[in-house]
Amino acid sequence: MGRPRMYHSPEEVKEANKRKSKKYYDEHKVQINHVRYMKRRKLSANESTTTPQPPKRIVTEEEKHRHQVRYWVGRAESMIARTQDKLGGQTLSAHLTSICEQYKIESIKDIDAARETIVSHSARFGDVLQKIESCDSKLLNLVGVGQELKRVRDIRGDICTIIRAIDDLWSIAIVESDELIKDFDEGKLDFQLRGVPLVTM
Repeated sequence: MGRPRMYHSPEEVKEANKRKSKKYYDEHKVQINHVRYMKRRKLSANESTTTPQPPKRIVTEEEKHRHQVRYWVGRAESMIARTQDKLGGQTLSAHLTSICEQYKIESIKDIDAARETIVSHSARFGDVLQKIESCDSKLLNLVGVGQELKRVRDIRGDICTIIRAIDDLWSIAIVESDELIKDFDEGKLDFQLRGVPLVTM
């Protein structure tokens, strides 16, 4: 059985809380007043030392437009570094050569896994292509045809060229798996005969 209730109404509870608070204040008056004094002093010091802020500069619509153009061009430029990272710091021809060599090794064990390797190399550039296409459409809306859009389209063209070159290897491997290895060994693949020119990388 619990202890009997001391207070039966809300008024009695309120009155008891008042007595308890007054008793605590009487016992700790010096500390409480010191804390209050320090808070007031700190607030007044902060108010006196703050310097008036200069008014914010108003940004014109033309400046906003220029900033957006610079942002999307910069974002497109960053795709060059991303693409080069995905190439592993190699030239496109060297990257295609390493894909063919990897295909050659893996096709001995499992031809389907070897084909899937080529597909995975192509898919690695898909997110970069998607982002550059987003930059392209934003810039087309902002400036229309111009130098900025031409630069972004050059970058986009290079990424498409890379994906197309990898997909060409895959299409040969799908039709006849041994033909890719044979043509690679004899140096008859397109990238070996003509090279793959890139504009921005």
